[in-house]
Amino acid sequence: MRLSWNTRISFGVGHFLNDLTASMWFTYLLVYLQFVLCFDTGVSGFVLLVGQVTDAIATPLLGYETDSSHHLGICKKYGRRKVLYLFGVSCVLFSFPFIFIQCPGCSNSSQWAMVVYLVPLVVIFQTGWAAVQVSHLALIPVITDDSSERDFLNVIRNAFDAVADFSVFTIAWIIFVTTVNGPTDALSIAEDDKTKFMIIVMTIICIGFSTCVIFYLGVKEVTPVQSSTTSIVQRRTLNNRKIFKEKEFYKIAVIYTTARLFQNFNLVFIPLYLQESLGATQDFIAKIPLLIHVAGFASSFITRYLMKFCGKKLSLIFGAVIGTGGCTWIYFGEGPSFCSQYIYVVAILLGIGSSILVVTSLALIPDFIGLDTDIGTFVYGVISFFDKLANGIGILIIQYLHDIMCDKCDWFYRHIMSIGVGSIGVAMVLMILLEIKLIHRENTCRKRFIAENKLKNEFVNNKSEIQPLLRENGMTHFALHSSEC
Repeated sequence: MRLSWNTRISFGVGHFLNDLTASMWFTYLLVYLQFVLCFDTGVSGFVLLVGQVTDAIATPLLGYETDSSHHLGICKKYGRRKVLYLFGVSCVLFSFPFIFIQCPGCSNSSQWAMVVYLVPLVVIFQTGWAAVQVSHLALIPVITDDSSERDFLNVIRNAFDAVADFSVFTIAWIIFVTTVNGPTDALSIAEDDKTKFMIIVMTIICIGFSTCVIFYLGVKEVTPVQSSTTSIVQRRTLNNRKIFKEKEFYKIAVIYTTARLFQNFNLVFIPLYLQESLGATQDFIAKIPLLIHVAGFASSFITRYLMKFCGKKLSLIFGAVIGTGGCTWIYFGEGPSFCSQYIYVVAILLGIGSSILVVTSLALIPDFIGLDTDIGTFVYGVISFFDKLANGIGILIIQYLHDIMCDKCDWFYRHIMSIGVGSIGVAMVLMILLEIKLIHRENTCRKRFIAENKLKNEFVNNKSEIQPLLRENGMTHFALHSSEC
């Protein structure tokens, strides 16, 4: 079924609120906690870890529930995915702003008292974020059964993700530049910048809320009764337990998690590197992350052709080499010329490398899922679990090491951005070079797709009963009887 442009655009902005808050969360949370609220680096890492663990646990659970056929009466009327979406949006709207807005009367509160205040807000926010993510992804196969339309919805979704990142850093840059009170205020982030963060977060919340309204009014979820005749042979061929028995699942999970580590560590620690190691001004702390995302957005269009002509393995290696090159430059870069000129080139390299790694590794997941769309959301949820948990634990360890190894030193985050993040890129190259059967299941799924399409055509033409198929390549294939249509 071909979708109207109104539906396409409405769906594309449906995840915009999540994308805005994610950019703010990964890039500015630690900066805000450490330099505005004056938290210890270890405590700041703990707050971020709580959010990542909450997201990691909530995503597969909500994914499993979304894939389940059991739902409440209100879900039958409005659609269970849109009801879950509304729940998630409500959680995000009523929790995220207060993470970056100091509570009244809390100015003299102790650090741990503020942590007790923040943790429930973080848990609510990340639960809502996971609900929006899962419900939005689960709507793709529901609102259209056309494979090209589904691919195009993913493209639009990723495009608006890049627009969201661009919007956050543009807003931050404008706020930091236009609200300067004297020459000293343009320097590094400090306690007096609470109001600036409040303005930034309230601006992105208002924009995100308006896009949620557009999505909710513009996208209609097809109810189970309406969609019962839209598919003939697409039925579950794997169940939730069987995916854990397939080696390819773990390979893809490790590759995707490594790619996300490379990207998120860049986003989280580049502001701290600029702040502590380079002593950059506030506008740099907005401009450099902005340039990273602009470079990533531009390279995402190239990645499609890179995967087509070079394959996914070479694309991953190419992205890892470019990103590691940027990390190496950080290790050797010093002096006024690096801080004022070459840091921009480094940002471009990091943005291109991160984008290629994430886009390519994300493209491996549909290859694994194949036609098993009934468990697609659960697969995304479980892989996301590994990603969020690894990121949270990694960031916490780095922050505690900062407490132990140095106090306001200029070398720590430079080494994290160069040796730490660069090592992740090297590990990616080694994994790909040692793994020679990465696309084994991709080929299997392609063959199965051709076979099941042939069965579908035979069923439509002959309208005869189709017998169950034999077990092949470790996966059970099911066919339908005419009474199921």
